[in-house]
Amino acid sequence: MKPNNQPPRKPRLFVALVMAILLLLTASRAAAPRPFVDTPTRERIYAMVDSAQTVLERRELKAAARLYQSALELAKSQKDYLAAAALQNLLGDLLERSERYQEALRQYEFGLGSLQTKQAGQLAAPVGEIISQLRGMEKIYRGGRGAPVSADLYRGEIADLRKLLRQDKANAHQELAILLMINTGNMYLQQYQFRQADSLYAQALRVARAPQTRWRQQLWANLAWSAIKNRQFEQAGVWLDSVLLNMPVSSPPVELRRALLAVGVTWREQGSYNKAVGYLQHALSLYKTANDARGECRAWAHLATTYLYANDLRNAEKNYLTALQLNQNVQDDETGWHANGGLAKCYHRLGELEQAARYYERYLKRVEQIGESWGTDQGKITILQNHEEIFQDYVEVALEVAEKKRNFALARNAIERIRGRALSDLQAFQQQQSQEQAGHLPVGYFFFREQWRDLQFKFSGGVRSGLDVRQTAPNVPSNLSNVFSGAVPSGVGLVALETDTVMPPPVTFLEYFVLPERIVIFVKSRDGTVHGALVPIKADSLRDLVADYGRAIDIDAPRGMKFTRDVELVPEKEDTIAAKRSPTAVGEHEISRQLFQQLLAPVTSFLPAEPQHVVVIVPHQSLWQLPFAALRNAENRFFGEAHVLTYAASESSWRRGARQRRQADHRNIRAWIAGNPKMPASLPACGNTVTVSSLPGAQQEAKEIARLLGKNAAELFIGNQADRLRLEAWHADFSVLHFATHGFACSNDPLSSFIVLTALNAGQLRLDKNAETISSAADARFRVTLDSLQKFLANPETSGMAELFYPGVLEARTIITRFHLKADLVTLSACQTGLGQLSNEGNIGLSRAFLAAGARSFVVSLWSVDDEATKDFMLAFYQEYLRHGNKGLALQNAMQRTRQRYPEPKYWAAFTLMGMAE
Repeated sequence: MKPNNQPPRKPRLFVALVMAILLLLTASRAAAPRPFVDTPTRERIYAMVDSAQTVLERRELKAAARLYQSALELAKSQKDYLAAAALQNLLGDLLERSERYQEALRQYEFGLGSLQTKQAGQLAAPVGEIISQLRGMEKIYRGGRGAPVSADLYRGEIADLRKLLRQDKANAHQELAILLMINTGNMYLQQYQFRQADSLYAQALRVARAPQTRWRQQLWANLAWSAIKNRQFEQAGVWLDSVLLNMPVSSPPVELRRALLAVGVTWREQGSYNKAVGYLQHALSLYKTANDARGECRAWAHLATTYLYANDLRNAEKNYLTALQLNQNVQDDETGWHANGGLAKCYHRLGELEQAARYYERYLKRVEQIGESWGTDQGKITILQNHEEIFQDYVEVALEVAEKKRNFALARNAIERIRGRALSDLQAFQQQQSQEQAGHLPVGYFFFREQWRDLQFKFSGGVRSGLDVRQTAPNVPSNLSNVFSGAVPSGVGLVALETDTVMPPPVTFLEYFVLPERIVIFVKSRDGTVHGALVPIKADSLRDLVADYGRAIDIDAPRGMKFTRDVELVPEKEDTIAAKRSPTAVGEHEISRQLFQQLLAPVTSFLPAEPQHVVVIVPHQSLWQLPFAALRNAENRFFGEAHVLTYAASESSWRRGARQRRQADHRNIRAWIAGNPKMPASLPACGNTVTVSSLPGAQQEAKEIARLLGKNAAELFIGNQADRLRLEAWHADFSVLHFATHGFACSNDPLSSFIVLTALNAGQLRLDKNAETISSAADARFRVTLDSLQKFLANPETSGMAELFYPGVLEARTIITRFHLKADLVTLSACQTGLGQLSNEGNIGLSRAFLAAGARSFVVSLWSVDDEATKDFMLAFYQEYLRHGNKGLALQNAMQRTRQRYPEPKYWAAFTLMGMAE
């Protein structure tokens, strides 16, 4: 047999198998993702972040902020949008922990804006959707319902920046979107802006697809906290069930501590105290295990509140003190107000008034600090309003101490601290703002009033780095070194406040504070002496009595119109002069005297005897709707005859205006008089659609006032001429603004309160591209310069979208954000312009808007006013004003003169003066 020269079969198969395995391994390695290699820029960013975290351990906040900011600028320069978004989240977290909440929100929103870049492609869609939703939601003024609730929310923290950014792009984008939506939602929830917070949490849930159970649990828990703060406990239970039922076995219980705390709070708020204690104690043990000092402080405070609700005062005291002791190192704002306010309640119930007052002072200081950390009027006021129940307890304690010491000044000081605070802050902020040149408007604002801030970035050659959510007050500055130093923000042109102030005139303050069971009345005399009285009338009874007075004088019929049940406005049939002179109803006399007896008689002896001396009335709640001038004493004499009256939200807000030098008076008037603008066929008003009619009496009123002031002093705008466009551009050049038109007050949405001016369409406007101006086709006066118009029209992204139109409705929100008044007097001769939403801050609406915008004095109406009687009243008012320049005295004399022809209060008592009397 010949030898077999072929290799054995088995070895050949083995070699083939080995080769196949090697090929598979090679292919597998080729298919596997390569290890992530950081770019040199990323390495520099990581190094800066490491350094920032090192200095943070030493609590060097300014140094950490500078490092984060430098890293952010580096990321932006390299168009590394993921790193930029992560750094904005880190900056926001730093600012939030430093109690700079408005600036923290700004950074979180910038982070969302960074994720919306074109580089993200389809990944940006969910972020773009929530940004669009936020732009359509304005913050609201929301009153409190019950005691405020401290929350411990899950936060979107970046534990390891390298690990986050070394993921593939889709996963990193997804995680950053969730983190930023959580943090942005938390910031809105702190301001009780539930729509925004819930929308952000819900969108984050959609982004956090299964199996990312951890994110979903945290978001469900935050939604539960939102429902708890909104006192929707059934819904809170639904969200918390989702957390507990979907907990995977592998999830450590310590991660559920915030959810268990929420369960305990939910049971407590529904009155199940034993169940609440069990859950809260379990949560407390988890906080200790997690070494979460801040959360532990909050858990102790919640446990104490449960004992307080159960009237176990000594256990409550012990647990509150434990929370405060732990908080000495943590310095948590939430624990600060919660535990101090709770201890104050404990000591009040125990009869230890001095201790209660001491802890209420500490509580109020914490609440003030939180409010000052927000940069929008809605945010500040809503936070304060949600503490109203505790504020009332504070006032009760202050009154008991004042009665004990026979010193009403103590109680008055406490009340002054809790009202008018946000208005004073808003006035101060507005006074610090740089002002645009009169006659100019930013071109982006003219064409895109809702989006004009975004366009500013484009005009300056920059890139939009964040979203501009609609808010009342301008955004706080983003210069971080100034934020941490407390310095004046860069780029803000300050008015020389200290060198341009005067000594406020001597006045008497007549102040009211309505408690559930009684009214407090204070009189602060010109020499600073404080007297007081307590009147045992319930808040509900007082509100009903004020409403009865309004019905008794028949104030329901608006100026030249009637409200029908479907809110449509139709022309009113002309009344005869004889009907207007009909005898006053007996009901009005009786109710008027009753109100005088309750509100004025107890303190009449403390008011000045001289009728020319000014009395500044500071109303509260329903008393803002009451015409004090029309109240009758036992001799049937009106209160307005005995005193020159003006109104204010608080002494502090009045004094801020009084310290500003009067820039013009009756001797150098320059007046803008607008009467009977061209009315639209219909317009939206306070959630309804209304049909409005022409006001011929208002037109005649405007003409006669302009004639009275003289051609050299007055500019008259009637019909098509009475547009908003030129007023908005030129208002700062006028010392008197007078509007004889329709006005509407929206109590549920006070910033939507408005007056009607003429809208201008393309056919009514003349655009001069070369001169960069726009003017009214019907009236060549006061052309408006549109800054950067040619650059705007040359930009294809903007020019093709521009529409030549300007609206006529002038809302309170526009006045606050766009007007910088130097006016000595603003008169709103329109229906209901003195009404709005009632709060401890005063009457939120048009009156607050004009105060914030810088009006020294303004006249508004408490109800819809008769056309003819108003014309006579206003002529008398301006005749008096021209004689001596004292607006309070002019209003008093105008009432007396009008009363001779129209005796009923509904014809002469509607108008009230806010601000300075002289």
